[in-house]
Formats: sequence, C-alpha cells, structure tokens
Amino acid sequence: MAYTRILVAYDGSEIGEKALVYGIQLAQLNRDAHLHVVHAVTVPHIFTVSEYRHADKIREEIMEHGKDILNGASERLSLLRDTRYQVAIVEGKPADEILMYAREQKCDLILMGSRGLNNVQELFLGSVSHEVAQRSAVPVMIIK
Repeated sequence: MAYTRILVAYDGSEIGEKALVYGIQLAQLNRDAHLHVVHAVTVPHIFTVSEYRHADKIREEIMEHGKDILNGASERLSLLRDTRYQVAIVEGKPADEILMYAREQKCDLILMGSRGLNNVQELFLGSVSHEVAQRSAVPVMIIK
C-alpha cells in the first residue's frame, strides 16, 4: 500500500532522526505523498494554571526550543524535490496532540521513534509511542 499522508512525530533525538529519514524515504516512493513532521511540546501544568510571574517566559522558552528542534527537520526537508511537506509544533499531551493532528490532516500512517524503555519502565512511566499505537485509527510504525 502506498501511503499518501504520512505523519512523522519528531523530537530531534537520534531515533527521531531515524523516523524522519524513513518517513522521507516512504514519501519519495509516492509522488502524491504529503509528509507532516510534527513536534509535540508539553508545558508543565503548573505554568499553565499558576500566577507564577515567570510562567509566560518559561512557556515561551519551551516553545522556542520546540521550534529549534523543528528547524533541524526543516533544513533536511528543504532539500527534498517533488515531495510536499509541512512542519508543525503542537502543544499538549504528546500522544493526544499527535493523534488529533493525524485525524485533522487525514494522515494514513504515523511514524515515530521508540523511546527505548524496557517493560518495567514503560509500565511505570508510560510511552508516547505505545499510547499512540494503542489509540490510533491508522497504522503506526515505531522505529527502533
């Protein structure tokens, strides 16, 4: 099956880079493909509901860091020919935001890196890739 709307959840990590490269390769196999590279940021809850005087500045710094991460992906994507793409930063719980973006953009595949947790760590900490894979209505490919 040729995927036409591919979402890559990108965090700038080494495994995130692998997912991006794989997404680019898949998109280049189909000239009708559109690649969506999404970075999810989470602003700690304390800064969204508090009167903390530096809350806005901290949120702004978190968003700027997210934009810096996406700039790395944008540089690589700008070298592509004949592949449509867009990058986006979303804010909130990563799994929720990735799934919502995929639905809104009618993506037919989600690619993302594994965080590399062992079974015990995943049990206690959870995993964004695991949650996305469990809740997604479209195929999810987890890159290791």
